Amino acid sequence: MDKLVELQNVKKYFPHGTSFFGSPTGWVKAVDGVSLTISSQTTFGLLGESGCGKSTLGRVLVRLLPITAGKVFFAGKDVFAVPAGDADCFPGSLWVFEPEDDRWRYYR
Repeated sequence: MDKLVELQNVKKYFPHGTSFFGSPTGWVKAVDGVSLTISSQTTFGLLGESGCGKSTLGRVLVRLLPITAGKVFFAGKDVFAVPAGDADCFPGSLWVFEPEDDRWRYYR
């Protein structure tokens, strides 16, 4: 099967606290080094404990959040190398269930 989604060492860190000069004093590592492949024509579920980064990873995957490091590919194209206005070049769609809202969201 073809690779539909591929994540390579994806990291998403959020700044925590600020110094007197406004720079972050620490980082919260919400996603730290995730690599995975999702083949086309498959159903994929991501399970884990509350606060482990599932929703953050989903938001990175659909470009709602920028990544700190790593690569995200959709249908062979680097998601973050494509300008935001050209996101329609990605085929298909993605459904994400976000338990904190208790609903499904559709991303194209």
